Amino acid sequence: MDIVRSLVDKSLLRTWAPQAASATTADVRFGMYVSLQEYARLKLVSEGARARDAETRHGAWCARLGRPESIERLDLHGGVKRRAALALEFENLVAACHRALERGQGGIATDCLQAAWEVLELRGPYRLGVERAASVLAAPLEPADRARALTVAGRAAWRSGRMDETRGHYEAALAIHRARGDRRSEGFVLAGLANLPHEQGRVDEARRHYAAALAIHREVGDRRLEGIALGNLAILGLQQGRMEEARADFESALAIHQEVGDRRFEGIVLYTLGALHYEQGRMDAARAHYERSLAIHRELGDRRYEGIVLGNLSLVDRAQGEIDDARAHDQIALAIHRELGDRRSEAVALGNLGNLDLDQDRREEARVHLEAALAIHREAGSRQFEGIVLGALGRLHFQQGDRDRARDAFARGEALLREVGDAIGLGEILCARALFEHALGERAAARAALAEAEGLAAQVGAGDGSELGRDLAHARRTLSP
Repeated sequence: MDIVRSLVDKSLLRTWAPQAASATTADVRFGMYVSLQEYARLKLVSEGARARDAETRHGAWCARLGRPESIERLDLHGGVKRRAALALEFENLVAACHRALERGQGGIATDCLQAAWEVLELRGPYRLGVERAASVLAAPLEPADRARALTVAGRAAWRSGRMDETRGHYEAALAIHRARGDRRSEGFVLAGLANLPHEQGRVDEARRHYAAALAIHREVGDRRLEGIALGNLAILGLQQGRMEEARADFESALAIHQEVGDRRFEGIVLYTLGALHYEQGRMDAARAHYERSLAIHRELGDRRYEGIVLGNLSLVDRAQGEIDDARAHDQIALAIHRELGDRRSEAVALGNLGNLDLDQDRREEARVHLEAALAIHREAGSRQFEGIVLGALGRLHFQQGDRDRARDAFARGEALLREVGDAIGLGEILCARALFEHALGERAAARAALAEAEGLAAQVGAGDGSELGRDLAHARRTLSP
């Protein structure tokens, strides 16, 4: 440090404090002035051997940040500070990855890719993760390194909404892990593969993959990954209306994440618990969980989940009549998802805005938002959300007096939601269809749709204040003699 201080005193180095230093790290950063950097670069170019040696040492230093033991520590006690420190090295990691590939050092490149992705997954843009992973995979790699690079490529493709690429990368990684007998990594990739059928509405297939991953995590004693698998199973339960089972799994997952110090997934489980409270009509509890989750994701710098939680806060705002706040939260969420390149979450935000537009009778804006959302969900194969958006479009066509298009949208949306087992979404679209049938004078069809929606609401425990509960109350008032 004495040498470094003397260089600062001589104006050969500059210092600065990271923006988030007060919250995460007290480290002071050192760097060369641009003019000196250029001079040093030219000097190294003129001395090729010394330049290669410097780049090799720089690569080895960066690679240690991406080794499995370093990655694991990012999500244990003290991980928030470690993630903040890692984010400060992002440009170094990208440069070191590129140079390692030029030198033919695939292992170093893979380590640097892994560390860089841990920053990109929280802050984006995901496009850069896709590109960097492709560059590494184009190089000769040892099997273990190729499996790690394939896993990063799969995660980056998943975040970008590239479902076919995701499957290909994960299946290739899984084959390598099984050939090597790496059970821990096999379980991790199985959980990633489960996200695909889950997103595309193949719930039984997703449950099998999640359960298989959970069994492996317990077999190898990985408590953190066990907590993640329990959380994923809980989300499936919530989607299918198995509320008590979902609550138990969420609470088990939360306890594990708090035990091991995984702040990121603690924040994710708090968000999903908020969603459970929302679906059952406990708006104050939902808001409290969302706000706790939001604070954690902002502390971590996790932009994706910041956007997701803001979008769910908008639903609570809407339920409580705070329409301006709801729109503001949705617009911020949409901007974040577009900045990151998260197409699926972008579509959810567009759908939320479309529903707000419908509430305010802004029909043209609703059409633009809902049709854009529908196109993205279809592109990503997200059948659950496709069905939800079709229900909203049915409402729009109904408001516009286009009965044929309304009936078609309701029918297609209802079929999709039945197929994927979304009890809550199905109940909401049935309420909308009950109003539609009633307006056409089809009283028996209206009553049948309302009765089925009431049964679904009872199944999931939807309270009077939930979205489904409010839809039911409106339908009952309209259909009452």
